[in-house]
Amino acid sequence: LAAIQWSFDDYVARMLARSDLELHCEQFADKAYAASSRSTQPDIWRSILDGKYLPSVNGPDGMPFFQRRGSDLPIAFAAHYDGFNLEGGKNARRGWGMISIKCLSLPLHLQNLPENVHIHMLIPGFEPDVTSMNHYWRSPVDIFKEGWTSGVRFSRTAGHPTGRVAKYFLACVCADSVARATVGGFLAITSHHCTMCECTGPTLHGRCDWEN
Repeated sequence: LAAIQWSFDDYVARMLARSDLELHCEQFADKAYAASSRSTQPDIWRSILDGKYLPSVNGPDGMPFFQRRGSDLPIAFAAHYDGFNLEGGKNARRGWGMISIKCLSLPLHLQNLPENVHIHMLIPGFEPDVTSMNHYWRSPVDIFKEGWTSGVRFSRTAGHPTGRVAKYFLACVCADSVARATVGGFLAITSHHCTMCECTGPTLHGRCDWEN
C-alpha cells in the first residue's frame, strides 16, 4: 500500500535555517571528534559522546566521521518505528505504522520537541509485517546512504549564505520489542530467540550476559 511521506532533506534544511540549531550541530561534531582520540571514558556518563560508539565511527573514507572537512557538517540521527491503532485497541489490521527521525546532534532538551522531530512516513491501514517492512524502509535507507557517502548540499544555511554539505549518519533505530523484531527481520519475541547470540528457549528469558 502507498504510504504518506515527507521530505527528510526539507527537515534538515529547516533545521539548518536556524542559527542556534546549526551551531549545536557544529559543536556536537567538534566534541565527537575530540572524543575520538580519548584514551579513557569518564566514570559518569552525561552524554552519548561519553561512550565509545559515536566518537569511534569512521566515514566512508576511513577517517573519523565527525572530523569536519571545510564547511561540511556531519550530523547524527536516530530513527524510530512503531505501530498504533487510531481507533484504540490492538487490532493490527486497523493499525498504522510510523517512521520518525530525530537529530542526535542537538542537545537532549531540544531533540524531542515536536518542531525538531521529523515524521518521515505514515503507513495507513495496517502495520507491516516482516515481509513487507523492507518496502517501507527503502526510502530512509536510500536517504542515509546518499547522506553517508556523498552528503547533501544545501544552497543556503543560517551560518553559510553560499551553502554547505551535510553528511548524515544513522546511529540507531529505536523500537519496542515487537517493532524491533519486525524492522530487524527477527523472530517474534514469543519465540524466545535472542537477537545477540544463538541462545533459544524460554529458560533463558531475562539473561543479559550475551558474551557467554
